Amino acid sequence: MDTIETVQTVETDIARIPVSKLVISPLHARKKQRTGKYEAVAGGRRFAALKLLITDGRLPKDHEAECRVVG
Repeated sequence: MDTIETVQTVETDIARIPVSKLVISPLHARKKQRTGKYEAVAGGRRFAALKLLITDGRLPKDHEAECRVVG
């Protein structure tokens, strides 16, 4: 008997999003919430490093990170 595999296609876009609009997702789902924030599944350490660089004044407060938006 042959096995049929179903593949779901998800559209993705690359967007420059201000770090101030990024949060770590507690549900591990990349999505834009009604609050205007974007939840990140991967890159938690990179996100923390960006926030630290902003806090230290080494990056501007409106610094934008390139993110893959899935939805």
